[in-house]
This record gives sequence, C-alpha cells and structure tokens, in this order.
Amino acid sequence: MDMFYLGIVVLLVLAMLVWLLSVKPNPDVLAREYLALSREQVNTYRLRLRELAFAQEHDELDDKEYESSVNELKRQLLHDLKQQPLVGQTQNPKKHMKVLYGAGFLFMVSAVAFYQQLGEYKRLADWQEVQAMLPALGDRALLNKGEPLSSKELQQFALGLRTKLFRSDGDAMAWQMLGEVTAAIRDVDSSFLAFERAYKLDSNKPIIVLSYAQALLMKSDQQSMRLAASLLGKVLQSDPNNINALLMAGYIAEQMGQNDKAMTTWAIVKRLLPANDTRLGFVNGKLGAIASQSTDQSSDQSVEQGVEIAKVSVHITLDEAVKDKIPTGGTLFIYAKAAQGRPMPAAVIKLSEFDFPMTIELSDANAMLQDYKLSTLDKIIVWSRLSKDGDIGISAGELQGQSQVFSLKDTTEVAVTINQVL
Repeated sequence: MDMFYLGIVVLLVLAMLVWLLSVKPNPDVLAREYLALSREQVNTYRLRLRELAFAQEHDELDDKEYESSVNELKRQLLHDLKQQPLVGQTQNPKKHMKVLYGAGFLFMVSAVAFYQQLGEYKRLADWQEVQAMLPALGDRALLNKGEPLSSKELQQFALGLRTKLFRSDGDAMAWQMLGEVTAAIRDVDSSFLAFERAYKLDSNKPIIVLSYAQALLMKSDQQSMRLAASLLGKVLQSDPNNINALLMAGYIAEQMGQNDKAMTTWAIVKRLLPANDTRLGFVNGKLGAIASQSTDQSSDQSVEQGVEIAKVSVHITLDEAVKDKIPTGGTLFIYAKAAQGRPMPAAVIKLSEFDFPMTIELSDANAMLQDYKLSTLDKIIVWSRLSKDGDIGISAGELQGQSQVFSLKDTTEVAVTINQVL
C-alpha cells in the first residue's frame, strides 16, 4: 500500500511537470510588455540627455565630456533594446511541441509501468471470470454435477462466495458453505470465522451448530471446548440420537478427563449405529481406550470384536539448537494429518508432561471425528508442536517438527525431530 501511494505521488509530479512545460505565453501580452519596457528605456534616455545638457550649460561638463557621455548613453540604450526578443519571435512553436510531446510520452510510459507493477487488472480479470463460473461451480459443489472441484476451483468458489456475501451478508447457509470450502483448502482461520458468522445469523439449524462446534474443537482450548459442549447440548436436546453431536460430545468429555461421561456417550453411539456401520471401529476403539487406559489393550479388545485399529509409533526428539527455546509450562501436541485434503487432524494426543526423546503411539482411538481417522488416510504426515498456551493453533515462538510423508501400508513407525521455531 505504501508503494501505491508513492506511485500516485510520482504520477502527480509528472503530470504537473507536463502541465508546466505545456504552458504557452500569450503573444499579445508579451508584445504589450515589451513595448512598455522599450518606452520606459527611451524615456530614461531622454531624461539623461536633458540632465547632461543642463550640466553643460552650467559649466559642470566641458564639450568633450558632454559628447563622450552622450555617446555612452546611446550605446547603453542600444544594448538594452537588443536584449529584448522581437514580438512574434518569443517562442519556437516546433520546439514547444517537441517538449510537450516528450513530456506526455514520459508520463504515459510511467503510468503504464506503474500499473503493470502495482495494478490489480489481473486479479480483476480473475474475479470477473469467477463470477461467470460461480453457478457451474455451485452445481458441482452442491449438487455433485460433474467432476469434484479441484483445489484451484475450490479457491475460485470461495472467492465467488465472498463476493456474494459482500452483497448479501445475511445468508447463513452461504456462510456455512464458505466455511466448508475454506476448510477444504486449509484456510483454518477463514473457515472458523465463516462458521461463526453462520451461527450468529442462524443458531437453530443443526448443520450450522455442528459445524461451528467442530470449528471450536479445532482450537483445543478449554473455553472453546466448553462452548462447543454447550452447543452440542442444545442439539441433543432437540435430537437426542444425533450421531455427529454425540460423537463430538464424547470426544469433548474424553479431552476434559470426564471418562465416565465419555464412556456413556460412546456406548449410546454404539447402540445407535447399525451393525455394518464402518464407524463402529472408531467407537469400539474409544470404549476400549477408556476402559483399559492403554492403547495396546484397546487395540487387542477391538481385534477381539473383529475391528482392527490403525496405529503408528512416533519417535520424537528435540534438536539441540532449540533446546533453550522450550516454552515454560508448554503443552506438547502430537497429531497426524492427511498430506493432502482436510486440514484438521485425524488423530491427536495432548501432553502437559513430556521428556525427550520419547515414543508415542497414535491410533484411531485418538481420532476427533468418527469418519476421519488414521485408517481413512492414504498419505500421512505426523506433526509435533510445543505450544505456549495449550492451543493447537500456531503462535509465534512455538517449536515444531514433522515427519516425512508416509503410508500405514508401508510403515508403522516414524520419526519426528522438533527443530523449527515458528
């Protein structure tokens, strides 16, 4: 923005120079000025002649001195008159036009260069193209007509939705859709704000309430979890068998250490799910983890029930270069995410006590959602972050490391070195 204003100032200065160079004096005015000046010089000459004659009559000058003074006065008058340009020759029109054309050309070149560097013509063209494509993108995104949207098309769809919302801010479902789209392109902050806005506009639609609650869970702090639990409670009051609300409620209870409540919630979900529902593995894993307080035991229990739990062993080390930067009272997050796709973690472990090096096991039992866990991912990255405030969101000064991209089909052990300062 500073460069923009600087460019404006430069262009204004150039425009002023062009104007000054293009100013052409009026020949009539110049003629009158030169004539008046000539008359004044002649009158001065005549007055000096009378003074010399008076001096000669009173013997103040002899004849030789008088003649010499008169000659000098004449030479001075001729010199002064020669210094004045003749009327009609005060300007060279061709030279004046060359200067004007040159200055105008310089101004245009500068304006074009400035616009090329700082202008928004390309973005404007892209925006206009998106407006024309918005109906087709909406059909593919909402009605599943044609191929799924690519990452670039999702970004274009998000831009189109923002434009629509700028013109009509009160459409809660449009804000809901914007939240889903920005979540798909991993714009977590924009996604949260969109879900929050949708909830403020319409707090009665379960889909909006559940999306906002899920966005709050991504923040991972106690206040957000309590607010999410309150929202889920309202949904469950009107629909006690809402599976998605129950699953999130169970996760919140588990994270807040309310194991009895979590166990009860998972048991309700298990009772409501059909026998062939793929989410049973997730629920059984949660029940087994809480009952035994051991991931290994929960895995064994799930296998006995006919459901295997995906897991990966994570070996975490701390780089020597960042050892003195560990935040006081920090929290360690270990979480797995898809290398490409949804931005939210598929499995999360949160530790307030830790010592490096250490090995942690991530599994389906650590999932946040029933339909999004390690076993649903193809390519995976494991992250480890030392948080200053207990929030999984990134803050300046925190420490982080990540694993290589891997697949559970190929390996069940990965290494993470915390070596980055955010």
